[in-house]
Amino acid sequence: MDRQPKAGGLAVGGPPGAYAVVVEWADGNYSAYAPDLPGCVATGDTIEETIALMREAMALHIEVTREYGGEAIPEPRARVAMVTPEYPAMALAEGCGPAMAPKPAEDKQHRA
Repeated sequence: MDRQPKAGGLAVGGPPGAYAVVVEWADGNYSAYAPDLPGCVATGDTIEETIALMREAMALHIEVTREYGGEAIPEPRARVAMVTPEYPAMALAEGCGPAMAPKPAEDKQHRA
């Protein structure tokens, strides 16, 4: 099985043994979690701090799981891909969709 599947010409995932981490803005700080390590979370004032704290949290999570949990450490399975949705032209014409998306040129056939 290909550990680096392609999506739109971009590699999805990371090096072997790397866990996917989601970083989100959450009411005044950043928070992070690893989908493959349930309960493993971190928060910080910056993205860099949050990722550094997440690395520590992941190492501790794995260490504690091995020592006390008696459970197998989950293999990294989640993959990360940044995806831009394809909005229907009609939604863009009506002003829906992302604020930065360019609106299509007016269709002269629909003018009264």
